[in-house]
Amino acid sequence: MALAAKLSPWPEFHERRAERVPVDIDTRMRALGSTANDVHIHNLSTHGFMAEADEIYSVGGYVWLKLPGVGEVNARIVWRDCFRYGCEFVTPLEPSQCAAAIAQGEGR
Repeated sequence: MALAAKLSPWPEFHERRAERVPVDIDTRMRALGSTANDVHIHNLSTHGFMAEADEIYSVGGYVWLKLPGVGEVNARIVWRDCFRYGCEFVTPLEPSQCAAAIAQGEGR
């Protein structure tokens, strides 16, 4: 029996609930009960985001993300690839909230 593997620079999720928009947002994120650390958000949707951080966060763990134009939002770490994290919001953003955050991350 042969095993097939597909190499990709980022984990692929073909069944996203919402399209991710590329952004350039520097902000802060913290695990529950911890202090906040710097993160860089690379993409964002109403249902989640991809961020890069120097801290180690556990897959399955919960974090608070300070989202510009929105405030603090709770998310769950879905995957990790070195220092990149794919996260889903516990409560999806309203489209207007997502648009406000995206507007903050454009043109930087």
